[in-house]
Amino acid sequence: MADRDESGKKAKTLSNEAVGRMKADVAYGVGYGKPPEHSRFQKGTSGNPSGGPRAKSTDLSPADLPTYRAILEGMQRTVRIREGDTVSEISTPQALVRALNASALKGDPRSLRLALQLAQATERQEAIYLREKIELAKNYKEMTSSAMHTALAAGKEPPFFLPHPDDVVIDERVGFRVVGPVDENEQKKLEEHLRFRDVLIMQDELDRRLAPTVGHPSGQPGGALLFAIALDQLVPKRFRLSDTEFTNRMLRYETCAKRALLKELYRAWQSLGYNLPRGYRFHNVERAREILGFGIDLAMAFNDGRIDVDKVSRAEPDGALEHFVDHWIDRINAAPR
Repeated sequence: MADRDESGKKAKTLSNEAVGRMKADVAYGVGYGKPPEHSRFQKGTSGNPSGGPRAKSTDLSPADLPTYRAILEGMQRTVRIREGDTVSEISTPQALVRALNASALKGDPRSLRLALQLAQATERQEAIYLREKIELAKNYKEMTSSAMHTALAAGKEPPFFLPHPDDVVIDERVGFRVVGPVDENEQKKLEEHLRFRDVLIMQDELDRRLAPTVGHPSGQPGGALLFAIALDQLVPKRFRLSDTEFTNRMLRYETCAKRALLKELYRAWQSLGYNLPRGYRFHNVERAREILGFGIDLAMAFNDGRIDVDKVSRAEPDGALEHFVDHWIDRINAAPR
């Protein structure tokens, strides 16, 4: 979890039980069937600390218990249900819960009592998990923020934490969300993201030098600056540039001689792993808009189910995805170059 700050010093970290627990919640999740990590059985810790008599092992495997095996296999199957004109597949546990609820809603006393008991038990467990996650996040934010403020008050370099306390957002619905990097790899990706944004601001100035009409007469940004603005909105708020900061960076490059700008930009792209020729020009604003539109629409398509995420993750053929991509390729290719 340690990283290095801008001065090159090794970043300090919160030690780490609290950090480990919070990161585990981010990666693992907590909920029904997923108890908080700290409450699970720990390696090397006895599950029978009182030393009471243990049940004797029967040395039986699932193969020796056909009924047990059949129940497990049955619960893993999916069943087809019809709702109006729609037929869908759901898991057996989901089907059982739906059947119980349907029976309860029809007035069956036993089903009604059991459904209420299960709902109350589930809600109580979820509330406990949610409260634990919120307290964990609050404690982390207080501890890390306090350490940073104390260092600043003493005139020292503040310690560097991952995740940064400002990136931990308390969310009453899920406990907390982390909107920034949580480990070294994510921190490196963020730093590269920021460098890419800054290079695009520089690229926009070169594009204007090479083609003065790169932006619209109304003062709208060129394609490179449009990408830079879009990328800026994807980083944590503490890294976003204000309008003044954007303007200052643009003014800095406006004062550069064209030869110096070409040289600096060439090296900047090289540092990001892009072997672009000197004098490379970015997409114009119309084409840049279509490319950004593709990315936004793709994210929405995954979110609203127009594209099957599971098929994509399994690299299975997906006609909907192929049609979607073909449509956007046609739109991008039709945009003025």
